[in-house]
Parts: sequence; structure tokens; C-alpha cells
Amino acid sequence: MNARKKDHEDVIDPFKLPASSVFTINFVDGSISVHPSCGEPWRGRARKTIKRLKLDDLECRKLRRDHAHRIISGKWNMVEAEATSPFVFGCLRDQGLLP
Repeated sequence: MNARKKDHEDVIDPFKLPASSVFTINFVDGSISVHPSCGEPWRGRARKTIKRLKLDDLECRKLRRDHAHRIISGKWNMVEAEATSPFVFGCLRDQGLLP
């Protein structure tokens, strides 16, 4: 993602935000979107971030689904899951999909 970000200052780093505040993940297909409760000015920046960083491409979707599966199935313990995939972990937690 850093290579995709380059010098674009209008890009939000999704790994530095609370998962539920700006982005959300559909765990059925792995897609990412702007969280329905996200307000301006974040909403516009979030859309640009998804587009510019290609966060919703097939590769990213597959990776999110894979990480979610590893977390939910217990292949990763909770500490490992949060450290390895903090964004996916946070979205799972925020959506009530973790114990």
C-alpha cells in the first residue's frame, strides 16, 4: 500500500484509524467501503483512499477474507490476529463477529 500511496497527502492510512470510524468490511466478499456513519470531511477522503490505493481490488478482497477466516477459525489467536491484521481484526470486533 505504501507504494500505491506515494506522496498523496489526501490518502487516509486505514491502519491508523479505529476500524469502525471511517471504513467497513463486508466479510462475505471482502469488499471495503466507507462506513455509513462516517461524516465529512472524512467521507470524501475515505472514498479517494479506497480508489487511489485500490483497496477494493480482488487481491485486497481476497486477503481480507483470508485474514478474517484465519481469525474466526482460530488459526490465529487473538493477540496474533490483532498484531498481524489490525484493520481486519478491528472490523470483525466492531461488527460483533468476535467472542
